[in-house]
Amino acid sequence: VSFAYYGFVRVIERRSVTELSSRNSLVELIIGVLVGAVLFSVTIGILCLLGYYKIIGINPWTVMFSWLVLAIISGVSEELLFRGILFRVVEESLGTWFSLAISALIFGLFHLANPNATLWGAIAIAIEAGVMLAAAFVYTRRLWLPIGIHFAWNFVQGAIFGVAVSGNEATGLLQSTLNGPSLLSGGAFGAEGSIFAVLVCLIAGIYFIRKSYQQGKFIKPFWDRSK
Repeated sequence: VSFAYYGFVRVIERRSVTELSSRNSLVELIIGVLVGAVLFSVTIGILCLLGYYKIIGINPWTVMFSWLVLAIISGVSEELLFRGILFRVVEESLGTWFSLAISALIFGLFHLANPNATLWGAIAIAIEAGVMLAAAFVYTRRLWLPIGIHFAWNFVQGAIFGVAVSGNEATGLLQSTLNGPSLLSGGAFGAEGSIFAVLVCLIAGIYFIRKSYQQGKFIKPFWDRSK
């Protein structure tokens, strides 16, 4: 996927791949991993306090390996596709605000193909991940931060807390149950479908948007650039 992305940028767009620049890449990746891990841990903590998420046992730590691989693949490939190509290309003509909305909507609809998918689950993904990850990209203008967040979010929920990832059932380090009203617990779609996950990630997304806007990183739509 990475090679295909490099080829697209170098051959089709004929420019350097600045969004994958090595400058500060490790720092931004680590920060992203920490942010993603904290955001989901806060979400699951809320669900646990409310009695929707319960730990009933522990599995061998080796069960985390499969989710490590899956989290890396999804974190890298989806960020290259949805933020590196879709968001960035739309932003070049329609500007940042429109691109945030359009790319988030498409990202949410993309997850309707997942097991146990619901319209609400797609809306939740659009808001909590589509907006936040695009905003994280705008904040640094590189993909390392959103890749780190995306990877950690998926890995922590599937490999550690044993919660379904976007509708895909997971066996993690912790044997757990997730029950309660779907709007609050997330239901069969997983904790990502919880209103609490939406609120937690929306706060992070608003932070990235606010900081990016203050730093002048927003791009105007093509019809407004002469002003």
